[in-house]
Amino acid sequence: MFCTECGKKLTKNTKFCPECGKEVEVKEAVVETPVVVEEKTVVVEKPKDNNHLANVLCTISVCLYFGMPLISFIIYFITGGLMSVGDDATTAIASFFSSVVGILSSCSTLAAYVLMIVARVKCPSNTFGKVLMWVYIALFVMGIITALVLMVACVGMLAACGSQF
Repeated sequence: MFCTECGKKLTKNTKFCPECGKEVEVKEAVVETPVVVEEKTVVVEKPKDNNHLANVLCTISVCLYFGMPLISFIIYFITGGLMSVGDDATTAIASFFSSVVGILSSCSTLAAYVLMIVARVKCPSNTFGKVLMWVYIALFVMGIITALVLMVACVGMLAACGSQF
């Protein structure tokens, strides 16, 4: 045991340091008792593999992405024939159906994107979802490029026709 003030070695029952006179603090001995800890087996559950759900969502997504525009093309082709009849009521009905089908086609494309994203989130390791995601990205990029090319072509044609107007 040593004095906390001056560091002099002290004897066991000393109450004051003989060197500096500081009162010696006597700390009670701490008796350590071993603690027995129970061993527990922890079972870690793996997350469920939603591979089947992801495949179903991706299949519905493909049907919405490609099926609805195909159906809208067929309906537009049929209603386009009705528009040429010349009857005002028939033309109005055909125009209405064409508009509704166009809106549904756009909404189905958006729904297809959402379903693909849900499938990727639910089952990130699903191969169908991964491939479908890259196909949709490629189609989206090709659509943007096509729109840009058409805009440039239109601007070029307008510039060529500008001298005639």
